[in-house]
Amino acid sequence: MWAADNSGDPDSTVFEYSDSTLPDFDSSEHNFQSVSTKPFTVRTDCINVNTSMEDKLVLLPGIGPALAKRIVQHREQHGLLKRVEDLGHIKGIGPSRMEQLRNRVCF
Repeated sequence: MWAADNSGDPDSTVFEYSDSTLPDFDSSEHNFQSVSTKPFTVRTDCINVNTSMEDKLVLLPGIGPALAKRIVQHREQHGLLKRVEDLGHIKGIGPSRMEQLRNRVCF
């Protein structure tokens, strides 16, 4: 069962999974790998540059319609971005703009 808690940080939500409701079964019949059930945090205070379209990207500091279009085009041609530094491959995004975006984007 999944449970969400954002009481610790208003900008984040922690999801926890409890498997106490799963039925018992003989695990010796199956080859399962261990899966972590540790809580993880989902950021709600950022804009995902891999899923957002131009209308959302323009909400970022220093990103206008032309640069938002370049981000979407770059993503479509080269695949998903993995870190802020990957934005540096896009014309118009240099070191200072990457710093502006560092805490505002997620992947």
